Amino acid sequence: MGKTLRTAACLAPLIIAAVSARAQNVIQARMTGQPLQYMREGALTGCGLRIVAVDVAGDLTSDASEVSLNIDENGNALVKAVAYAKFLSGKSSPQPVKVAAAWAKAPGSNATRPLVTPVSGDDHLSMLYPTELTGALEIMKAQLDGVPVQISVQRPLQRSYRIMSGVVSMTQPEQDQLRNCLTELVQGMQRKLSDLPASAPR
Repeated sequence: MGKTLRTAACLAPLIIAAVSARAQNVIQARMTGQPLQYMREGALTGCGLRIVAVDVAGDLTSDASEVSLNIDENGNALVKAVAYAKFLSGKSSPQPVKVAAAWAKAPGSNATRPLVTPVSGDDHLSMLYPTELTGALEIMKAQLDGVPVQISVQRPLQRSYRIMSGVVSMTQPEQDQLRNCLTELVQGMQRKLSDLPASAPR
């Protein structure tokens, strides 16, 4: 009996934390990806992956969100999130709405998080924020490996929000484009480091 009570006492904080935490439903969504490439004067300056997640409900209304992960030539990572109002699949176009919070996550790594206060995009609805490079790269790697990722986009006044999970689908040429872009970008970063004077901090 004493051992049972001690075990219950140890588990109590975990139970309280689980009950008080806001539950989020994980939805298996259809996810498609698009490789992004940024150029300046013929030189590669960045790579990215745009993920669009769509969940079709039983009444044929669709819930859609998208998250883009972008990496520049200096190793900076940027997240852009877009949310859409529910729309009738095949009969209406999704309309963007305001984003309150957003993140993306690959298995075994932390979700993206803002390094500074997020800002609105040019449309005043989307959200942008810089994030850690590792998390962004892990999501791109998960896509190339065919591993499911998670994204979550919250609208204002939304009391709870869902996590969309799925494998990001892209054609083989699109995957090759993303892989080649990242390879070239990393090689460019390595050349920059090797060109630094020996006395310069790295």
